[in-house]
Amino acid sequence: VGFADKYVDITTVFEDLTRFTQATTGSGVIGLSLSGASISTLATATSSSKLGCSQLVTNTAVKSVSRFFCSIHGITQGSDYNMFWGNGYLSVSGSSINYIGDQYGFKSVRTGSGTVVISATNSNATSETSTSIGETDETANYFIDRQSTSSIKFYRQPSDAVYVLEATQTTNIGVGTNSNALDFAVSNTGVASNSRMIIGSASYQQEAVV
Repeated sequence: VGFADKYVDITTVFEDLTRFTQATTGSGVIGLSLSGASISTLATATSSSKLGCSQLVTNTAVKSVSRFFCSIHGITQGSDYNMFWGNGYLSVSGSSINYIGDQYGFKSVRTGSGTVVISATNSNATSETSTSIGETDETANYFIDRQSTSSIKFYRQPSDAVYVLEATQTTNIGVGTNSNALDFAVSNTGVASNSRMIIGSASYQQEAVV
């Protein structure tokens, strides 16, 4: 589904973090690496990092048709963590990431050194819809196409591969208020274990209302 003749977008290769909101708890660290923006917890229990950009997303009308893209250049997998990359404004602490909020994106979860599971996720103010799509790729591109207020398609492109439609979700879609156009977060869920995500580039587009 294409955009109308007027749309707005934000694109970044994270050459400068000053236009992003940044929040950390515990030993959380946000910075720039040679590969992009780095958000990590380090190995102090109850630590988190959150990086967001709220430009463009200002009302319900502009959010009904939108797209999100990001390139993940590396993930350090601690024994326990929650991660999120997508569109939203999630509550993040050193104990957890609350995925119930106005959001759509991907989440990665690990508990007790177990299997890492990545899922497509979207939520309104009260409920979440989540579809497991397997283990986290340390390097991959992710693309989300919100086609309307009733359908969101989630794609993943592993290294040296083509984009694959991983999930189509049609329930618990938010209305788009109080969201970051770009939202990235990691929490070590109260365990003294370091987890890190490196984002090489990201973009968000939405139909314009005139």
